[in-house]
Amino acid sequence: MNGTAPILYVSHDDDDGAWQMLTNDAADMSQAMIVALVQLIERDRTLIELADMPLGWSASREDANSPWIRRAKSDQRSTEVAAFGRNQTFAMTPENYPVVGRFKNETDVAMTLYLEAVPEEVILEPGDEVELLAQPTDNLLPLDVTPVKDGLQIYANNEWDPDWHVRFRGRVIKAGNQTRLSDHR
Repeated sequence: MNGTAPILYVSHDDDDGAWQMLTNDAADMSQAMIVALVQLIERDRTLIELADMPLGWSASREDANSPWIRRAKSDQRSTEVAAFGRNQTFAMTPENYPVVGRFKNETDVAMTLYLEAVPEEVILEPGDEVELLAQPTDNLLPLDVTPVKDGLQIYANNEWDPDWHVRFRGRVIKAGNQTRLSDHR
């Protein structure tokens, strides 16, 4: 907490919901401390990017100037949470999927997000902004985003056909063949 080493690893523990933040220094439990999250965010504003990280996920980066890379700790189709001293299981729904990317069309023409090699396309009109959501798996991240003529081609790291959704104006929409956001205004 002395501010000399950057935070390079963040974990959102699935057993108790706690957040752990580590530097690249050797972990020494005698120096562990409980700190208000606002103090950490004041130290490193990029931590805000991880605020929606689900339980059981972690994020890491090479250095303070590198992007955060999120990873699921396991490929679970459901998540256990502690509630009133007992464990309850709930199915992960698209509304709970993590945000794996944010995209805004700042051009004067429509742009398309091409998701994988299958015909899932999200068409953003000028000014449209979306959060890209996906079912968390060990092989999902990092994404490969490549500019193409009329938009962006997006591939998961090593996951075949992720369950893609977008959040647009607070609504979660399943990405399909030519999903036009203008139809969801």
